[in-house]
Amino acid sequence: MTDRAQFQTEIEKLVASHALHGSESLCKLLRYLGKQALDHPGTPVKEYQIATEVFGRQADFDPQLDSMVRVQAGRLRTKLAEYYNSEGATDRLVVELPKGSYAVAFHERAAATTPHGNGSGAATWANDRVESASSAARRKYLVPTLSLALVASLSVIGWLEWTRRETGISTGNGAGREITSFFPVTASPTPAFGARLG
Repeated sequence: MTDRAQFQTEIEKLVASHALHGSESLCKLLRYLGKQALDHPGTPVKEYQIATEVFGRQADFDPQLDSMVRVQAGRLRTKLAEYYNSEGATDRLVVELPKGSYAVAFHERAAATTPHGNGSGAATWANDRVESASSAARRKYLVPTLSLALVASLSVIGWLEWTRRETGISTGNGAGREITSFFPVTASPTPAFGARLG
């Protein structure tokens, strides 16, 4: 199956989904935007163009006065998110309508996930990827930081030990000099006691 056929199949799957069931106007909008994306890739779709070609507005339609197209596009984005968070949580191909644009985008998921009981399989998969990236980034910087802290601690301990030894040596030398000065050495012996009496 070609890419174009796969994209068209995904569009029809969305149209037939519970999320879009009963929303004829949204189904028309999705089919139209999907066809424009396949037939004219890279060409922006104008709000006026959608209003007149999809919703049958007159040629004097003014997007500044009538927000109908913007409202419908917002509803379609909500329905797409609802679909991919529930029944389409395991779909390999995803159809998106980015905010601020009317150009439908098709892309493949990096990995399929089994939907959780709360129906948030796609959201959980995305959150797990973000948390894993954050954990890896923290681990990347944790080891160098701890290594630097260890080196700094060892340096401080070594410096303190060296300072203590130097201080001890200096103190010992000073004490020796003080003792020598207190007991001076004389060149001549002390005269005998009997000699002083005579």
